[in-house]
Amino acid sequence: MLKITTISLVVKKISLSLYGTKRETMKATLNFQTNEQAILFASAWSRATTSGHILGDTEVTVYNVNDEGKAFIEGYIARLNN
Repeated sequence: MLKITTISLVVKKISLSLYGTKRETMKATLNFQTNEQAILFASAWSRATTSGHILGDTEVTVYNVNDEGKAFIEGYIARLNN
């Protein structure tokens, strides 16, 4: 079982202009200890949401994080750390 002993989760609100309207959306950047952990999270995020992500070596940035996405991230990390 993979364990994350340290994780950095940065959630920022950004303003998105879409078809002349503004709405608030969030993006989150997660820093994992290994590339394997990052790949597994990115795959799980893709399956669980319709939002995009960018995968670096050990960093995953996810976009359009709503309340359900935030709950998914928190649950995923809690399961890894147990």
